[in-house]
Amino acid sequence: MRLAATVLSLGAALFGCSESITESDEVEVVMQVIEETQFASTLRIDLTAMIKLQSGVYIQTLSEGDPYALEAAIGRVLVFGIEAWLADGTQWMSAEETLFLGATSTIRGLEDALLGMLPGEERLAVIPPHRAYGSLPHLDPQGNVIVPAGSIVIFKLYLYQVTEVGFS
Repeated sequence: MRLAATVLSLGAALFGCSESITESDEVEVVMQVIEETQFASTLRIDLTAMIKLQSGVYIQTLSEGDPYALEAAIGRVLVFGIEAWLADGTQWMSAEETLFLGATSTIRGLEDALLGMLPGEERLAVIPPHRAYGSLPHLDPQGNVIVPAGSIVIFKLYLYQVTEVGFS
């Protein structure tokens, strides 16, 4: 399997996880490539059944939403369910979230996957590393790595509600 690699200068990027790491230390980060990755069978990823967005994110609608409802768009507030996995099938998140699309700090691939969804819609998304956490690991509050650097992430999304935000 051919994988793209990048070199990352660490230092402050690890949020003080190790005092022995300095800005001059270099660590090679292997970036997973979606089209070359063997996904865990439990994830039921079939790239041929998915739409590849210009950003490199793959999406698949699993169930349709309400065609008469307000769709997810930049500047709207979304309430959605999210489950997240690594390509090997390791689940690392299951939650209900609220997101102000386009204004909240989140990974770009999640926004890509949510755009255009309708309330009631369920969508599967495969996010490449450059639209996920990139060359940095995603850490839990205790500093443990939950998404390794260079990882593809898989989201199953269920959109509950879209609200137009009015400014006065």
